Amino acid sequence: MITPSFSTSQDDTFVYIRIRVPHIKISDVDVDVDGCTFKFYLKPYFLRLVLPGEVMEDDDAKAQYDVSTGEVLVHLSKVMKGEHFDGLDMLTTLLVKSKKNAMPVVGRSLIQVMDDGEEGSKADGDDAEEGEEEEEDDWEVEQELFDETAFEKLTLSGPKYGFANQSCGIFARFQGEALGVVELPEPDQTPASQRRALRIAAQNRKFDEDHYLADFVSGDDLKHLLDFTPYFNEQYVKYQQFLKSSADEVQAVDRSSTSDAAQSSSSGR
Repeated sequence: MITPSFSTSQDDTFVYIRIRVPHIKISDVDVDVDGCTFKFYLKPYFLRLVLPGEVMEDDDAKAQYDVSTGEVLVHLSKVMKGEHFDGLDMLTTLLVKSKKNAMPVVGRSLIQVMDDGEEGSKADGDDAEEGEEEEEDDWEVEQELFDETAFEKLTLSGPKYGFANQSCGIFARFQGEALGVVELPEPDQTPASQRRALRIAAQNRKFDEDHYLADFVSGDDLKHLLDFTPYFNEQYVKYQQFLKSSADEVQAVDRSSTSDAAQSSSSGR
């Protein structure tokens, strides 16, 4: 997953999260708000923030997409109007995991006393099932704050690729997904002069002689196909001969015209 570039701000009523995700289809965006946890998902982007205070999705909450800047601006309503969220500008802190790794709430008992063993076993089983459901819904993905400065340097001085060598830095924001599509381990760090050598080396490593032995084992089945001559082959040969003869005639005419022009120029003098 890619952690998109984002910024946060607030006022007395809302928390604003501005997420840069260019060239997306806004209808495919999935946003989930649960207390202090905010999740934004749109393949291949994923952003999970743990806010300093609780927010909610109500009638005033909304998300807007600016096509010109490629940014999604999310408005989240504060549960406690007028509350100031300390540390909202500390983006790295917002990316940390919570719930499982959070500290216990002071004054809340974490020990449950059961009446007997039978009811206790049943309750433990129910709690385990609920815990498993929570774990399935609680996505824990490693996130790193995207370095815009390093990305800009890479796009200016990094190796180019793609159509007319106009692209650069495309794979820098992919953590592991690109390896399933591109065999080059570090496309944005590998000079163009080394790509061909690496490709040939990879092909040699993967070459399997046994794969081509089947062509010799079942040669009789393929012989009639290899010896087959299509019906248009003779016509194609005649067509090629016609083109060659036409080209020769055109060249002969051009040479004759050039010779006549030269003679006319000499006689004129």
